Amino acid sequence: MPLSSMAEMMLIIAALTGLMPKMLDGIARGELKLAVLLLAPLALGQFDVRVSQEFTLNAASALYALSATVMIAKYGARASRTSLLFFVVAVLQFGALNLLSGDAALLAAGLAAVILAVYKLPIKEAFAVAALAPLAAALAEFLIMNAVRGYGVLEISKRVHDVQALGALFIAFAAELAHFNAKKAGETGA
Repeated sequence: MPLSSMAEMMLIIAALTGLMPKMLDGIARGELKLAVLLLAPLALGQFDVRVSQEFTLNAASALYALSATVMIAKYGARASRTSLLFFVVAVLQFGALNLLSGDAALLAAGLAAVILAVYKLPIKEAFAVAALAPLAAALAEFLIMNAVRGYGVLEISKRVHDVQALGALFIAFAAELAHFNAKKAGETGA
């Protein structure tokens, strides 16, 4: 089972059971709406479409990117901090995907998105960066191969979808932990 499928199923279960109220408030109003938003990439993620010899596109990755772009357009983003964190996450993901192999590379790249929660980026911006940074890493890989070898292949494939879904899962859990800790600190007066 692809890691993206596992991550999206975990998010759907958490959304439908009300386990992640912070994520529900930040992304979609209501459990059913969020579950539908997560079911679409789960279904579409199974297909890579080879547009040409040099370009492969995963439909779920495109859906994540479109959703992130709409979210940024609708709610805006604080450009300076969000752009810097976007760059840092994309560089870390590029490094993880090119230095490690297999599931370790995907998990390390997905964990890079936790930086966004550490810097207390609003959840909408964090999800947008988690969806777009893996695309930037894939594009950087394509541009570097073109510059170094004179030929590159742009693969926005299941690997990119895995990193996007894992980033979304890790951000959701980090946001819930931060919310829980803040609530707990408020109860104890700390």
